[in-house]
Amino acid sequence: MIEKLEKLFDKLVAKATFRRRPVDETGPRYADLNDRAIAAAIDVFLLYFLLFPLFLWIQMQVFSLADHEKLSQLQGSAFSLSQQLSILWEAYQLQLWVLNCCIQIMIIGMFIVGAQIVYGTTLGKYLLGLRIVDMKTLEKPARWQYVVRYLGYIPSTLLLMIGIFWISFNKERRGWHDYLARTTVINIRPHGWYWQQVKRLWRWCVGLLRRELKN
Repeated sequence: MIEKLEKLFDKLVAKATFRRRPVDETGPRYADLNDRAIAAAIDVFLLYFLLFPLFLWIQMQVFSLADHEKLSQLQGSAFSLSQQLSILWEAYQLQLWVLNCCIQIMIIGMFIVGAQIVYGTTLGKYLLGLRIVDMKTLEKPARWQYVVRYLGYIPSTLLLMIGIFWISFNKERRGWHDYLARTTVINIRPHGWYWQQVKRLWRWCVGLLRRELKN
């Protein structure tokens, strides 16, 4: 049974290797939008998970500034749904929502920029083998570039995220925030690295299964 699985896996490997297009190994490997999106999702999810109690406390403090007199109107009064929403809007106001979002974005930025300054990357980018570098030197950027790059996400995302999707439409895979900070993101791992890890994991599982069967 194990031999059949090995043969099947070897055939799949052979087909995948045969169909793979030749890769240009010269020059830096610029990270594409998919890899960067996955890395960003990992970073944001992890930070929100770790900082959720803090964000919840901040939200309570911010919305405690709401107009409680207007909120008291909802108690014991028969308002339509549209009237209730109107009162809630007037009580909480757009400013409080914006303030709450700005505080949370600033805290997330402190952690992300801090990790980038110290390590040159974040956890999400590290897991995918990505690193932020200066566009001209391909070396670690200056501290101000990390700060400008994070602030550059604001114009990149506000206009229907055009600045983010811009990554897919230029050779260096740069978003608007990269242009502002004079940076880019490269993949420091060689082509086929992930596939090699899959094959290594497969061989390890087969070896473990063989040892268990012998015992």
